[in-house]
Amino acid sequence: MLFLLFFVGIDLASAKASESKSGTLSAAIASRAGSRITTNSSLAYSVRGDLAQEREPRVLSHRLSVGTSLTLLDRKVVRDFDDELANEVLTGSLAFAGQYTSIGQEIEETQDGILEMTDLDFTLSRSVHLSDLGPARNTLDLAFGNVFPTSISTQYEGVQSVPYLSIASTLGFRGGLINLSQSVSTEYTVNTFRFSPTTRAINSDLSYSYNLGVSLRLGGGFKLGLGGNIRLTHFLDETLTSSIGNSQSLSWTRDSYTVALRHSNGARPEDKQTTLWFIDEYRRVLSLSVMARF
Repeated sequence: MLFLLFFVGIDLASAKASESKSGTLSAAIASRAGSRITTNSSLAYSVRGDLAQEREPRVLSHRLSVGTSLTLLDRKVVRDFDDELANEVLTGSLAFAGQYTSIGQEIEETQDGILEMTDLDFTLSRSVHLSDLGPARNTLDLAFGNVFPTSISTQYEGVQSVPYLSIASTLGFRGGLINLSQSVSTEYTVNTFRFSPTTRAINSDLSYSYNLGVSLRLGGGFKLGLGGNIRLTHFLDETLTSSIGNSQSLSWTRDSYTVALRHSNGARPEDKQTTLWFIDEYRRVLSLSVMARF
């Protein structure tokens, strides 16, 4: 299946200006660009299981996660300088979680106890609302982050760091009733070992992915989402593999609370809630999550 990529053009213009004009421009930015620092936090619980798993009793993964974000810049358009921008937001976020595994009715206990710390994820993102494209509102999101291997399983695998970069574009139609989004991302895994201590297979070091999704607001706080992704993975022996996946989700939001049911097919669900390495070749993951923002 081939996806037709649409591109958002951003005109970059360079102008020669005198020092006096530069001073006037700096004064205009200072006077009209309103910035503020705000913080937001979230608390979430999720449970997920692999429907492709054949053995019984079924294994479920439970996660309690905490996230916090700091808005560093939130400014409106500066006339005569960047009229193509409606506003831009610069945000730094940090997410960490604890997880445990249940097998049937029993909770699995490791040598370090029941609850295990997951990997720490730090992201710095910039969201820019561009000029409207016809009837659609156009938004561009840039994100750079790093996953720090704070979980015992990832440390055992010898992962030292996972920096990543993503670019996403969203078109919102009819006031956000329908949203069409696509993103391109890449991540690099810094490995200590050439082979995984768990699977004995060659480790990967670089991956690229493309995601395409559409969401529809149904009313009453409900939203339906459909998506697909393509991933290319490069391994340390210079081989390259590809995989595809898809997802379907139904969520309900009221005030600061969100409940979401998500089903995904593929080798790696694109929700950043799985570990950095994967044993099974194909997954059908069903997850239920509850989130509160404050």
